[in-house]
Parts: sequence; C-alpha cells; structure tokens
Amino acid sequence: MVLPMTIHQIIKEKFPDLTKSERKVASFCLGHFVDFSVLTLIELSNLIGTSTTTVIRFCNHLGFDSFKNFQTCLKNEINIMPTLSERFQLSLKVDADSVFTNTISHSVECIESTFSSIDFEKIDQVVDEINHARRVFLFGMKESQALVHYAYTRLYDIRGDVFLLDSIYSGDAEIALDINSSDICIVFLFHRYTYTSVKTLPFLKSRNAKVVLITNSPSESIEQYGDSVICCDVSGIGIKNCYAAPICLCDCIGNKLASLNPEKVQNRTNELELLYKNYSFLGS
Repeated sequence: MVLPMTIHQIIKEKFPDLTKSERKVASFCLGHFVDFSVLTLIELSNLIGTSTTTVIRFCNHLGFDSFKNFQTCLKNEINIMPTLSERFQLSLKVDADSVFTNTISHSVECIESTFSSIDFEKIDQVVDEINHARRVFLFGMKESQALVHYAYTRLYDIRGDVFLLDSIYSGDAEIALDINSSDICIVFLFHRYTYTSVKTLPFLKSRNAKVVLITNSPSESIEQYGDSVICCDVSGIGIKNCYAAPICLCDCIGNKLASLNPEKVQNRTNELELLYKNYSFLGS
C-alpha cells in the first residue's frame, strides 16, 4: 500500500528548491494551515507580506495548477488526521540507509520553518511575563509531558518557583487552586492531545493567570484559552512527531530569561554548584 504524500510533506520536500520569497510563504503555510485554507489570495499576501504572484508561484511549485486547487486540497487534508499505521506506511518510503541523515535533516527543517515564521516580539513578551510572574506552572500530557520536564530543567535553574501541574492528576489537585493573576501557566499541547488536556485549559483560564500555549497548527480550536499562542512545526517523518523545534524554543526562552537577570542567575548557579557537589552530581 503506497500512500500519497501530504501537503505538509510536499512542502518539506520542495522547500530547498523554493525562492527566498516562496520560502516565506511556505513557512507561513506550515504554521497556519487553517488561515491558508480560508483566506483570499489578497488577504494572504497582505498577511504574509508578499505579492499575490509569489503565493501563486508557491502553489505551482508544489504541483498545483492554481491557488484555488491548493486551498481545496489543503482544506481536505486539515480534516483528515493520518493514523499511526498510515504514518508508518509513509515512513517506509524512506531508504533505510538514509534514515539517520533524513531524520537529522528533517529536525533542522522543523526548527528553520518554525523560527522563520515565529513572532519574536511575542517570545520576548512571554519571557518578560515569566520574569515578572510570582510563579511559573508547566503543564502537558502524553508526549508533551516530556517537553514540560525539559522546560522545567531550563527555568528552575534560572529563577526557581517553577511547578509541574501534572501533579493535578496524580493526587495533588490542591496546587492548582492556588494559581492566580500573579502567576503564568505554560501549556505544551501537541496533536494528538488528550481530552483531559483540553479540559484543563478553561480551568487555567478561569484562574486569571497568564496562559501561554505552545502547540502546532491548526490551533484555532484552543487559541481562546491562551493569552499567547506559539506554534511550532513538529511534523515527523516516522510515526511520531519531531520535537526539535519546541525544545529549541525552550532553550531560547531560558537563555533570554537568564540574560535579563545575570547577577541573580550567577548567584543561583553558584548555589546549585554547591548543592551538586554535596550530592556528588556528575556533570551539569
């Protein structure tokens, strides 16, 4: 059984051959599938900051005879989430001898497509909110939980008062009741996310804390629950998503936060070094 390539995969494959202006359109499309599927040609070109001709050439370069045809196919694809079995079938098309190089190249492409279309002012705003928040709460379930713990290791060493909200579902729900407007909640929510993950968002919003959603496109169904929404490209060439981009985003946030408080971070890292020595930690 040979499955056709998805539009996402076509863009990834064609990306190196696109012109600079067409790559700008491609990056926007990868992060805003829903917008690209419903806006008019003029609305899209104005939003991206390019010409209508460039958008049309982008569609043609992918093999579509018109912008309208591309939109129709994109709409159909948005409504269809491939199963794990289908994703595995697609992964079989990759030459076994090229798995390592293709995986590495794809991870780099995910980072590039994410940060070529990301709003750095929004990231600066999130960092500023983390800096001034009383406490930082991190939440995510399933695979996103791994990102939560990664973010925790980055933020806790810098500022302290960072908490994992996964304890809500392990018996310590009381910690969530203390969240208020002086706190910030960072939620990692990547498809496929669980029903429980989505149910948590209205509750966090009701606590009046700042809510930052780190997710992937399309995100329209959950954007109402976030004060800030940052979309990352997590497409995978195997059966699982590639989380290189959100990991890189966590590093960016952590490094920028540290640069705002160099003296405070220096004192904290000195204390951490003493702790590590006392407990015989190896490395950092």
